[in-house]
Amino acid sequence: MAAGVAVPEVKTAGPSIGVLDKKEVSFETSIRPEDKALTL
Repeated sequence: MAAGVAVPEVKTAGPSIGVLDKKEVSFETSIRPEDKALTL
């Protein structure tokens, strides 16, 4: 189920990560590393 919720979040976080790449990377990776894998 986590993957299903991560898919839509990744798309919404796409532009956000691009702007806050440095801060988001640390923040997102700390919360859910799975999303980071999908983003890459």
